[in-house]
Amino acid sequence: MTYHRTVFMPLLAVALMLSQTAFCAEDAPAGHPQIPASGESAGHQEAAPITGTAAEVLYSGGYTYIRLEKDGKSTWVAVPEAKVKVGSEVSVEPGEEMANFPSKTLNRTFERIIFSNALISGAAKEGQAVETKPISGRVLQTINSGGYTYVLLKPGKGEKRWLAIPENPGLPTGAEITFQGGVEMTNFESKTLKRTFDRILFSQGPMKPTGKEKKGKAQKQSSGSKAHVVKSDEKIKVEKATGPNAYTIGELYAASGKLSRKKVSIRGKVIKVSSGIMNRNWVHLQDGSGDPRKGTHNLVVTTNDVPAVGDIVTATGILAKDKDFGGGYRYAVILEKADIVIQ
Repeated sequence: MTYHRTVFMPLLAVALMLSQTAFCAEDAPAGHPQIPASGESAGHQEAAPITGTAAEVLYSGGYTYIRLEKDGKSTWVAVPEAKVKVGSEVSVEPGEEMANFPSKTLNRTFERIIFSNALISGAAKEGQAVETKPISGRVLQTINSGGYTYVLLKPGKGEKRWLAIPENPGLPTGAEITFQGGVEMTNFESKTLKRTFDRILFSQGPMKPTGKEKKGKAQKQSSGSKAHVVKSDEKIKVEKATGPNAYTIGELYAASGKLSRKKVSIRGKVIKVSSGIMNRNWVHLQDGSGDPRKGTHNLVVTTNDVPAVGDIVTATGILAKDKDFGGGYRYAVILEKADIVIQ
């Protein structure tokens, strides 16, 4: 996830050695911790959230300094002032690491400290609500981006929920998983995904292994192979796309021989999305046509677009017959390099 907040941009500019004039302490914007000449960039920009247990918390100069303990190691981080309780589990946004940083207000020098834009979890902030209980449900969709895995979760009861956890590419879709509580944000804009979430819960991740995934041979099969055709609990009926190259999913399977390597359009409902596999996203569509017993009711589409499960979309791409990507990714029919338009 990429964050752009003006208070830290000068520091990041120096760290990234952009073509700008280096700034000294008096050049820092109001409210920014003064970085004296003796403070040195450690040359390391954190790319993923920093997490741990708050072992020590200091408040000074409008900032909160937190010593995080994790796996027997201590890490100091500094964030804009926020109330943090010693012993709480804390996660902060990625930031710039400084070496030999002297804090005049604390009258001490930190051998190494990471300056972060904000807390992700560990304190309640304005416009946010703390989730005090774990949340469980079925994973409908995952998207890996910017050091995070975004998870669309369907609880047993209630509405679908979006979560963001430290990047976990192996998180299985379709599994029942319990996630830790965290901080919920409203109207959160993800720069890397170029989308805004009405509500999203930032969680530390799964509490425990689900134990419900199938083991052995089934794990080695692809998420889009015939063995993994997605079953839908609802009766799906989507109107056929319009135009000379428009087909239903059932028609594509029936005419795949003559349509192979040709451009076609299909309208359907998104049943499953697997993102970032082999540098593409794999979208499962169903429109109510085809035969579920033969697997001809489910069409896999590869694309750079990222629709959400439940969206009605029109996909236009090149049809391929008997496509084998290796590693178990084998398809009788697949729509490749598709442009997806959400209806």
